[in-house]
Amino acid sequence: MITFLTTARHKDTLEPLFDEWLGQAAEGMRLYSYDDMARMVRIPSGVYVFTDIERLKGPLRRFAVSMARRIVLNCGAGSVVNHPEKVMLRYELLSTLHQSRINDFAVYTPGRGPIRCRYPVFLRVADDHSGSLTDLLYSPVDLRRALKTALDRRIRPSELLVGEYCDTLSEDGFYRKYSAFVIGDAIIPRHVAFGREWMVKLRRTGNGAHHIEERHYLEHNPHVEELRSIFSHSGISYGRIDYSMKGGRIQVWEINTNPVVVRSKDSYESMYMQDQLTFLHLFIDAVQGCQRDFGNGNKAPSLINIADVSRKYASDRFVARLKKRSRSCIPPKLYGYVQYRRLRGFL
Repeated sequence: MITFLTTARHKDTLEPLFDEWLGQAAEGMRLYSYDDMARMVRIPSGVYVFTDIERLKGPLRRFAVSMARRIVLNCGAGSVVNHPEKVMLRYELLSTLHQSRINDFAVYTPGRGPIRCRYPVFLRVADDHSGSLTDLLYSPVDLRRALKTALDRRIRPSELLVGEYCDTLSEDGFYRKYSAFVIGDAIIPRHVAFGREWMVKLRRTGNGAHHIEERHYLEHNPHVEELRSIFSHSGISYGRIDYSMKGGRIQVWEINTNPVVVRSKDSYESMYMQDQLTFLHLFIDAVQGCQRDFGNGNKAPSLINIADVSRKYASDRFVARLKKRSRSCIPPKLYGYVQYRRLRGFL
């Protein structure tokens, strides 16, 4: 059995896969939230895929780490895919990729150190997937204003990320964003997004040449070895990498550990349906490969006791909710002002 774990609010990334696409393959897979697991006393042995690592905060993160440790202790290292202690989050990943000269751009977290960036930059929440909070910012004054606005919305400085703009515009006037999945040892190309704006989302252009280019990417998986090295470096063995190319070199934007696997069937045009079926076949084979690797010679117990881990999470969550309620009493403008004053020495 292989179990996918997500945060309670973000099971929708996997629900269409389970509801519409898996068919008989669903018999060997389950989808639970971390909170579902916290209500259990014992869990079956098997492979557990930890997703949404970037959204695990406070008590929930400690619960996920403790549960992963317990599963590994009972079933071995191959039983956990994406161990939350080993996965790099976005700031650490992008910083190390820049230091390793893979990425041309740097990133900064306000308050972690002086921001000595190359303009233009943009501001985003470090560990979500909604894109930039701002347009491109061309001066320190613009950045300070954007930070003040974000802080007034009660976004903590540690949750923000300042990223340098990296121009990957192609000669034809389109930006391209490539995406590929990793599942265990398998790397599967997913799609190519084309856009006129610097922040590219997956919207079909209707351009036949773009469809041909995307099919070539899907069939040839041209960057597989570079991606394998990046995934290995990141500690991520389940997720989707989004990247572009500049001067023949990969520029990594993020690795999402809870990406949309596949949307509802009726959301795809007929010309793209075969691509989804091909991807789905490779995805299921890779997931089943994780299960086969775990099953070879494994003598794990049939049930794993996590009662103490669940009790600790319930206690921690209660305390965290009390603290959050007390913070909510602080007026947003006052909270933003205090946080901004603390940052002035880094701007």
